[in-house]
Amino acid sequence: MTRASSCVGRRSTASASGRFSAIPRALLLGLVLALGLSSCGLFGDDAPAPSSPAAAPPDAVTGIQAVLDKRARALRTGDRARFAATLGGDRSFRRTQLASFSSIEQLPVSDLRLTVRPADVVLEGESYWAVVEVRMQLDGYDAMPVTTRDRYLFTPIAGRPGRFRIASTTDAAWEARNGVVTEPWDAGAVQIREQGGVLGVFDDRTVASADRVLSAVERGISEVSLVVPYDWTRQVVVYAVTDPAFLQAVAPVSADTGLLAGVAFEVRAGVDSERIASTRIVLGTDALAADDLTLDRLVRHELTHVAIGTHDDAAPRWLQEGLAEYVSTRALRPQQRRVPRSALETLRTTPRSLPTDAEFNTTDVVANYALAWFVCEQIARTDGESRLWSLLDTFALGDTPPEDAGAAVVRDQLGVSATRLVRSADRLLLSIYAPQYLPAPEPSEPSATPEPDPSLDPSADPSASATAGPGVVG
Repeated sequence: MTRASSCVGRRSTASASGRFSAIPRALLLGLVLALGLSSCGLFGDDAPAPSSPAAAPPDAVTGIQAVLDKRARALRTGDRARFAATLGGDRSFRRTQLASFSSIEQLPVSDLRLTVRPADVVLEGESYWAVVEVRMQLDGYDAMPVTTRDRYLFTPIAGRPGRFRIASTTDAAWEARNGVVTEPWDAGAVQIREQGGVLGVFDDRTVASADRVLSAVERGISEVSLVVPYDWTRQVVVYAVTDPAFLQAVAPVSADTGLLAGVAFEVRAGVDSERIASTRIVLGTDALAADDLTLDRLVRHELTHVAIGTHDDAAPRWLQEGLAEYVSTRALRPQQRRVPRSALETLRTTPRSLPTDAEFNTTDVVANYALAWFVCEQIARTDGESRLWSLLDTFALGDTPPEDAGAAVVRDQLGVSATRLVRSADRLLLSIYAPQYLPAPEPSEPSATPEPDPSLDPSADPSASATAGPGVVG
């Protein structure tokens, strides 16, 4: 599966595979990209706590659990005074915690519990560091409660043996070892908005875009549902916050691929669980700054990953992302379907093949996304749109090695080699876009190489394609 996973609670831990979108600055109005995380890309085994000369006595564990119970009860009931009474630490910590309380108070939380792990309580001076399991469920958006882990610092209350306050919810070294991702509402103040099955998480700077974002996602849910043939909840949580830390934490990206614009990521029921509680979307500030057509297309791309769910776990990356691009363009008029000029230049001058998963997000990432999209266009043009979904289902039934890139399945299911399919997709894309946006190539000697299977050749007339037409190059 190639989708970022995150267990969401007071803090969430991202794991197993990712779906993301990157829009390079120069290509913001161009092709919507979606980058991927490899399995367990962010989540590691719990690292052992630092050694201590003394184990925590039972009364300390009991006292720690008592303050956690009080904190959880305050969050569930919206009791700000009770919550404040659980806090120690410095003024900055308490201020941030009270801002987080106000943020969580806006969420539709149906279940929230905090449980200390006795084996992971470690004495440090007079205080204790302890690993805390956080159980949380967003009503209407999570199919089940989600359990995550974090590490808190508990300090004793003077003159009250066995009683504690929470002095910190941040252990940077422990979090780095365990891939902990801080939720926006855990980092401070957020603004929550809800509309038509969409729960939006904004901050003070992005909340002005709330209506636009929620409408785009609500509209996208309807448009994607018309194309994707699988059942799904049609409800989603969308984050749109200024601080890029959360987006980059669930979807780390190398500098040469540009800026992240969005990611769809799964929320697992627990650290070691394979059950999916929900799938959420994060939009970066570049996405919010884009024009409406680009924002809508990005939203549909990510929602396609949400709607397809686990059906493409065994599919190669080119099919996963090609389908997301294919679906994202269905609602656009042909002249609105944009392809970056750099992709056209690369595809015209560089021989292509179906990229393996390892190759997909390389320096040719823009060309790979354009080609993946038009491989799907070519299949739909030749065999009908339903063949795209039957091809995806075929991958779900088998186990295709990533280095194979699905070439064997393509030949078996489509009756054409992967090489010919790619060549035909390349020719289709270039026949539509290159005549308008690229200079004519230099004349060359005639080639003795036989032409591809004529049944997969694109028409010289772009209007003959029901799914592609002249577009604007970013």
